[in-house]
Amino acid sequence: MREPIARSVSNVAVPKMPAAAMRPRASPHARRNAAATARGTCCDILATNKTGLLEAWVAGNLSNITLMCRDHEAIRFRWDHRQSHVAGRPQVLDATYAPYGARDRSGRVTRTRLDSWIAARSVPALRPHAEDRLRELGFGSAVELLVRGYGASLSDQYWLRPEGDHSAWDDVSCFTNEFPQELGRYLLPHNRGTEPSLATALARTPSLLERSPDSSLGGNLSKRWVINGAGRFLLKGGRATYFQQPFNELVATMLCHRLGVECVLYGMQFGSGLAQWWSICPCMVDDRTELVPAHQLLTSHRRPNHVSLFDFYVGLCEAHGVEARRAVEGMLVVDHIMANSDRHWNNFGVLVDSETREWLRCAPVFDTGESLWCDRTVEQGFGGYNLGVPEARRPFLMEQDDQVRRYCRDLSWLDADALEGFADEAVRVLERDPLLHVEPGRLQMVHDAVEARARRMQTLARRRG
Repeated sequence: MREPIARSVSNVAVPKMPAAAMRPRASPHARRNAAATARGTCCDILATNKTGLLEAWVAGNLSNITLMCRDHEAIRFRWDHRQSHVAGRPQVLDATYAPYGARDRSGRVTRTRLDSWIAARSVPALRPHAEDRLRELGFGSAVELLVRGYGASLSDQYWLRPEGDHSAWDDVSCFTNEFPQELGRYLLPHNRGTEPSLATALARTPSLLERSPDSSLGGNLSKRWVINGAGRFLLKGGRATYFQQPFNELVATMLCHRLGVECVLYGMQFGSGLAQWWSICPCMVDDRTELVPAHQLLTSHRRPNHVSLFDFYVGLCEAHGVEARRAVEGMLVVDHIMANSDRHWNNFGVLVDSETREWLRCAPVFDTGESLWCDRTVEQGFGGYNLGVPEARRPFLMEQDDQVRRYCRDLSWLDADALEGFADEAVRVLERDPLLHVEPGRLQMVHDAVEARARRMQTLARRRG
């Protein structure tokens, strides 16, 4: 089988560790003073800037904003900058184009749901270093960064238009316009000495913040959008202590190819310094297609108590003309073999035509990095995951290994022989991560655990094929 081609992006700068980073650290008191000075400098620059959206919006505590879907006015609302919340009742201008995430289970747009949708759209607080970096730029929260710009994304076609602004979708779309990449670089792990001009440039030039899709990029891992030719690509790092997630994404891509499961194509990029290993993948949507996460569908529709989460999701998709059972079964099979511990309701969903609002198809499998026991030590063992509480289901049951047995009723599509040799192939990829060699026997244990899961899946496929 041909391995997928690892895509590379020539303009991705991976910062190098400066010699200064190896010197003894300053005292906590000195570090606090230095950080306060840096924040003060950036805030002073922002306060004296006289151009762009930031200056106009910071002038008062309240801003009138229209949530746009392409060139359609969907919702008009007032934003309280002091509280970082929607103030008062939002005005629905065109319910057809209101995001699912802003609707309650009766289908109505509410202030609470709109607030949640905006917050979920911003950089999460758990992203390494993100909160500190944003404070240095004068932002008390990531959501304030989002609402003080256009809030455009590369996952959908929603954006924020402030009162008095006459921009159109063609002016702000990150799909068709070059966008600044400084914010994305600034939010990645780096020693400040490697890119000393980044903070100053971001503070002096508000348009670098207003038009960056990195202000609306979710997920807890370090990541950013980059441009290569006409394409948009997502660069994503890993998590200590093994930084295994980028390697896992490549392994998952290989597995999907073996099984004929549609997926986003991940490659890898290697660098040096604070962040050495990155996964890279093309944007899964285009200027006309949006990703609607399953969580937004779950919270905007009523589910009868007697209907399981699996049947509810599949049935909802089928009611909108999308055949979802085969796609969801494929995702569950991949997650089972990969021991994916993090298939939450925000990393699967449906693709929708943002203009006609037609549901097109299930999104391809993506975001499978939290797998292959990357969060466990050898002593903890490489078994299944039981998340313990119903609220933490990933995605349909607490006992994740039970999902394939319960919900994958027809596996006639699965070629059991395609799993032969997969464990060997997976370990060949993981061997390139030097941190996985620190624990003696770890890679062999991963191999044996993956092999056992593949064998179980082969047996189940032959029974249900």
